[in-house]
Amino acid sequence: MELKACTIAGCRPTRFKWKYKEHNEGCQRLKQQLQDQLVMLCGQGVRRFYIGGSLGLDLWAGEILMELKQQPEYGEIELGAV
Repeated sequence: MELKACTIAGCRPTRFKWKYKEHNEGCQRLKQQLQDQLVMLCGQGVRRFYIGGSLGLDLWAGEILMELKQQPEYGEIELGAV
């Protein structure tokens, strides 16, 4: 079986107009789109994810992946920080 992996690195909160206000509507939309993309990647067989350790998109992706991993259908997710 071929192992598929994905690396995620993105913008820090200061690059967005909402800055550190994660309850902002724009931030919530971005997080939902990020989750949709991560679910799509899992559907394509990606099970290993590497994230950067920066505030913002990197850590949001990590949080979403950890939440997904709690669900039985995503239990095989592996998460690494680089």
